[in-house]
Amino acid sequence: MDDRAVSLTEIVDGIAGYTGSAPSFRVPAWLPRLLAPYLAGMMSIPMPLSNVRAKAELGWRPKYPTISDGLSQMFPKAA
Repeated sequence: MDDRAVSLTEIVDGIAGYTGSAPSFRVPAWLPRLLAPYLAGMMSIPMPLSNVRAKAELGWRPKYPTISDGLSQMFPKAA
C-alpha cells in the first residue's frame, strides 16, 4: 500500500497503459518557458499534497491505495 501523491504525468501514463494508447507526448521544458513564461512559472510551483490530516481527523482512507489499483477497477466498469 503506497498511498502516495502522483503526478499528472503518472495519471496520463497509467490511463494510456490501460487503454493501449501511445505514451503521453513530452514537451521540452524550455518550450513553455519560451512561449508562455507566466503559465510555465505557475505550472512549475511545487504543490505538495498530503492526506495525513484527513486520515487523522476524519478517519478517511483512500478507496484504492495505488493508482494502478484504481485504474484496474475503473476500466472494466467503463467498458
